Amino acid sequence: MAVAVVVVVVEVLAVVLVVIVIVVVVVVVVVVVVVVVVVVVVVVVVVVVVVVVVVVVVVVVVVVVVVVVVVVVVVVVVVVVVVVVVVVLLLLL
Repeated sequence: MAVAVVVVVVEVLAVVLVVIVIVVVVVVVVVVVVVVVVVVVVVVVVVVVVVVVVVVVVVVVVVVVVVVVVVVVVVVVVVVVVVVVVVVLLLLL
């Protein structure tokens, strides 16, 4: 009888050990999956932020260049008009 009790106790302990191992493996897998998902989300957010910043910088640079070109063209046109008017007035006098 004592041998049967020992066998049953050993079998129960073996089942408990298997259940504990399964639970530990499941917990480790869940933790790894959560960590991977968090890392992927962080990387995607960082990439999106970098892309948005680059696009904003490019747009600002393009706008500044266009404004500078327009100002230079306007100044050149004004100077040319003034010079032509002065030359015409001098020729008429």
